[in-house]
Amino acid sequence: MRRLSRFARSSGVALAAAAVLLMLPLAQGASAAASFSSTTPAGLATPGTTTTIPYPSGSGTAVTLKVQGFPATDPLEVLECSDPGGTSGGLPTSSSTCENLAQPATTDGTGAATLHYSVVVDSTGSGGATCDTSDYCVLWVGDDTSNLSGSGIFSAAFVFSPPTQAPEAPFAIALPVAGVLIGGGALYLYVRRRRTVDAA
Repeated sequence: MRRLSRFARSSGVALAAAAVLLMLPLAQGASAAASFSSTTPAGLATPGTTTTIPYPSGSGTAVTLKVQGFPATDPLEVLECSDPGGTSGGLPTSSSTCENLAQPATTDGTGAATLHYSVVVDSTGSGGATCDTSDYCVLWVGDDTSNLSGSGIFSAAFVFSPPTQAPEAPFAIALPVAGVLIGGGALYLYVRRRRTVDAA
């Protein structure tokens, strides 16, 4: 009986230890799930959806990406990549269809980071990605640019809103000319009226 009770106790300890070891990877995996905590514009934070962002003025549209769940002090990069149709099936698997403008950042001790990026329009794909008012793109954040589909996270797919149209040059020139003509005509009538009054 003593041998049986000792065996039972030792078996119980072994089973408990095995259970703890099995639970550890699960807990680590759950805490290591990377995601966006917030983005600006806000629509970028929901992968699998589509959104529209402002058309760039100057060097690009500034976006802010706040991420969490990465390893601590992990070097991250941001890539702007083509996503034909704005669907999960069109997500890039390599950086060959991404703009050559990777911007690095490093996570803090909790695996979180804030990244800043300037999204650019490229209608020709000369930089790697084709991103404009009708061609969807995504932003990728991760630590292995050679394996986009196996590491990192993707933002929502986005297109740019149509650019604000500036007034056409002839119309812009005509406005001040019309103002001069109207002002000159009013002055002429005023002077002529004064002369008529003085002559009377």
